[in-house]
Amino acid sequence: MLRRTKDSLHDGFKTIPVTSVFTGAALGGNPFLEIPGKSQVNTFMVRASQKYGHRFSFTFNIYPYFDPSYRLDWGSTCANAMSTATCWKPTCNVDMTIVAARRKVRQLTGQKGDLLWVGESGWSSPKSRTLHTAMARCATWSTAAALQEYYKGFLNWDLQLYGARPPDHIFYYTLRDSLNFGFLEHFGLIESCESEVCKLRSDEYTVTWLCLR
Repeated sequence: MLRRTKDSLHDGFKTIPVTSVFTGAALGGNPFLEIPGKSQVNTFMVRASQKYGHRFSFTFNIYPYFDPSYRLDWGSTCANAMSTATCWKPTCNVDMTIVAARRKVRQLTGQKGDLLWVGESGWSSPKSRTLHTAMARCATWSTAAALQEYYKGFLNWDLQLYGARPPDHIFYYTLRDSLNFGFLEHFGLIESCESEVCKLRSDEYTVTWLCLR
């Protein structure tokens, strides 16, 4: 990080935020994950926040879609998991995770005003090849209806949280399906660059063509 941000320490660049993106697994510590010789997230956070001060943004990717804590209902349905995974309210996965992240950041720095970004959040439809939790066996988990519910909630969310400051930025993932380390994921609102329509559309929708001469 020091090498990559060297130029940003000069005059004219000193207010540009600096960050490094972590998955939600980084939150699994006190306050952050610390496994000596393997995953020293907490050590990194301490040093980065001390080096860059309020310029440093604590950034986490939050994906209820991949949350390993979710379990199937009796059988192969997942209505209970869906009820907290696809919504954007105080009792929902994303909101509670951001609140927890805020508290952990304050525990680390002792400050209230640190930057907190959600680097990525999204939903896959159809099922991502990288989904290896119990939800991989639930037919409704990766449907277009689930994607629509999640995306609709994202668009309607005003970023307000119950009991914590809202995130400073949140980025939705993503516009088009993409490869992740060689594995195809379907988080895009559009399948590919060649697609003429969005995944989320009514059955009677037809593409409108406009030719300019």
